[in-house]
Amino acid sequence: MAHIKNHFIVSFADVQDTTAFWESAVGREVARQIEEETLRIAKELLVGNYLFGHYNLRLSPQSIAHIDNFIEQLIMSVHFGADRSALNRALLDNYGITINRFRQFLIMQEQANIALGYIMERYSPENLTDSEVNAFFTSQFHHFNFITIDLSYKTLLDDDGRPVRDTVGGGYTLIPILPEERDQRNLLAAELLSRVKAGDDFDDILNTYSDHRFYNPVPYGVYFSAQNFMQFAPEFGSELLLDVMAAHIGEIVYYEGEDRHIIAKKLPLAPNAFTIQRYAPFFRNFDGLVMLYHRNLVIAEHTEQIEENEEFLRLACAVLVQRGLGLLG
Repeated sequence: MAHIKNHFIVSFADVQDTTAFWESAVGREVARQIEEETLRIAKELLVGNYLFGHYNLRLSPQSIAHIDNFIEQLIMSVHFGADRSALNRALLDNYGITINRFRQFLIMQEQANIALGYIMERYSPENLTDSEVNAFFTSQFHHFNFITIDLSYKTLLDDDGRPVRDTVGGGYTLIPILPEERDQRNLLAAELLSRVKAGDDFDDILNTYSDHRFYNPVPYGVYFSAQNFMQFAPEFGSELLLDVMAAHIGEIVYYEGEDRHIIAKKLPLAPNAFTIQRYAPFFRNFDGLVMLYHRNLVIAEHTEQIEENEEFLRLACAVLVQRGLGLLG
C-alpha cells in the first residue's frame, strides 16, 4: 500500500521519503508493522459491521450527529481553515479517499464498536458456565516460578545473612554489584541451572540463592496468558515468556540477559487459581481477559472470509486517516 509511507512520513517529521530509508531493514520493518496493523483493524471493522447487522443492532441518531459534528470541527480546525474542499483535497492527496468516504468509515467504526462490545458482553464470565470459564483458564494460562541472579544490584545482608531494611524507602537495601563479582555470579547461575536440570529441589535453590526472594517474593509463582503477555514482558522478557508458553510442565527454561539470569520452571495450574486469594494479583482483570479472548475468537472466525480487494484497501486507507488525522495539512 503506497499510502503506508505517507502515513509514516506525516507521523514522524524527521523521516524522509527516500529509497535508502525504505530499503533499509528499519524502513522495511516499519512499513510491514504499519501495514499489518492497518489491515488487521480494517478486517476487524468489516467483521464488526457484519455482526452489527447479524444481531440487528442499531446506531442512535446521537451517534450520527456526533460523527457529523466531528467532521465539521475538523473542517474548522487550523489545518483546513473552515474550507471543506481543503480537507477533501488533503484526504485525496494523502490517502486517496473523500470526506464522504471518511464519514462512511467513521459510521462503520461506531457500528463495529457497538457490535464487538455486544459480543464481549455476551461472553462475560457472568453469562458463561463455570466449565466454560475454567476451559478458558486451563487453555490460556501458564504458571511458572523463577530464580534470579542479578548482575547489577544485590540485597545488602547483615552478619547473620538477613536482609537489611532501607530506613528511608521501607524496603530492603540494594547495593551495586562490583565488576569483579559479575564473573562469580555468572558462574553461580550456570551452576544453579545445572543443578535444577539434574533434579535438585527448585524451591530450595530459589529460597537459598534467588535475589528476588527478599525484595520481590512470589512464593507461589507467576500466572500469565497470551492476553496479558505484555504486562509481564518488561520484567521477564518476551523470550522467556514465549519459552514458558511452549514448555511442558516441569520443564526448565533459562534466560540470560545483560542485567540478570533467570531460571524458570513451568508449574501445573492450581485448580480454579483465578478464584484463590493468594493468586489475586495475577487475575485482577480476569473477566476482561475472558471477554477479550472470546471477542478475538469471533473476529478470527470471520476474518478468513475477507477478501483484500480494492474496496477493502480503501477502507484500510480510512483507517490510516483515523490514526494520523491531526498530522494532515
